[in-house]
Amino acid sequence: MPTENLVRNGTFTEPRVSGAAKSWRPVHPAAAYRATGWDPVNAYGYDHLNAAFANHPNGLQAVDLGINFTNGGIKQTVETKAGATYNLSFECSPNEYNNCNGRPNNFTVKVTDDVGGREITSRDFDPGVGYGRANWQRKEFSFQAKSSRTTITFMGMAPGSCQSGITNVSVIGLTDGQGTSTTTQNQNQNKGPVTTGQDQELTNLRNKVNELTGQVSDLTGKLAECQRTSEQLRKNAQDAAAEYRRGRQEGWAKATEHLQQAKP
Repeated sequence: MPTENLVRNGTFTEPRVSGAAKSWRPVHPAAAYRATGWDPVNAYGYDHLNAAFANHPNGLQAVDLGINFTNGGIKQTVETKAGATYNLSFECSPNEYNNCNGRPNNFTVKVTDDVGGREITSRDFDPGVGYGRANWQRKEFSFQAKSSRTTITFMGMAPGSCQSGITNVSVIGLTDGQGTSTTTQNQNQNKGPVTTGQDQELTNLRNKVNELTGQVSDLTGKLAECQRTSEQLRKNAQDAAAEYRRGRQEGWAKATEHLQQAKP
């Protein structure tokens, strides 16, 4: 089994979104424009971002699941082998759109058997709360294909979420469906032995790191939410204290006025 990336245009470089400033192209089923190889999900679609808007450290373009695209997103069908195991990896980042400051960017990745129509797996991800700055993070997980065609879908999740930037998507074979790793096959061709057990252990470690990274991201988001709540409570207390002082001052002023009017 080949080990090259099965995803077409995983870095969304085709076509180039023009503009030196932050520019984007909206994509939905009714529009003719597409990021090459990718189709919009449902009626909402996605935004195709230029490199300036994506602000990726390697200058990549990206897509944005978007503030207006809850339940919208992107999808691509790749050729697979039934029973074979694949690694899906991608990078995601909080949205740089100013209206997304302080808002969540969570989304769902679904892997579906295109022939049978059944969902193979579904994972939720959260790159953290956005404050107008990109923070690109690598995520990955493995899945076992059920047929010759598998669809990868990135989909907006929570209502009110600004969703996430996505780029650098890849699907690479790990095993051929017969218990042999693709790394082992390639090494055997060069007479360099690599055991399947070692490959599986590496995959398990990668999945564990991905899980821990997700937990850290979740905790970071919760901490930011607590900080915002604390700041709002502090402001509310200050406003209440100021209102109380104004009330007392007005009360004393009225009482003084009544006393002066009551003097003979």
